[in-house]
Amino acid sequence: MKKILFTAIALLVLLPAIVSAATYYVDKDSIGGTCSDNNPGTSLSAPWCTINRANNMLRAGDTAYIRTGTYSENSGRSAIIDPRSSGSAGNYITYKNYNNEKVVLTGVYQPIAFYSGNDYIWVEGIEVD
Repeated sequence: MKKILFTAIALLVLLPAIVSAATYYVDKDSIGGTCSDNNPGTSLSAPWCTINRANNMLRAGDTAYIRTGTYSENSGRSAIIDPRSSGSAGNYITYKNYNNEKVVLTGVYQPIAFYSGNDYIWVEGIEVD
């Protein structure tokens, strides 16, 4: 009985962290589906167009897969990758190139800066020009 009770309590504690993690897609060139920042962003066929939309939506544990292309948008905070939330230990906010595709970030009017003031952010497979 104690083992079952402990397992049930552990599931109740861990379940919110498991359920809250989401996967999103950014595809400015609409390679997999027509992009729109009004899309849910949760599938390749209905991706977001901008990294800025991901910046506004991602929470601890979430991942944004970014499709191939050169992204030169400005999030309004002197950055391209600049999430509004922090991740947490074991629940990073992740920005990653999709399927090893070439993703390049370039600054147009301001230098590129990565996430200022937030913790537990992971960026992988993304080039900065």
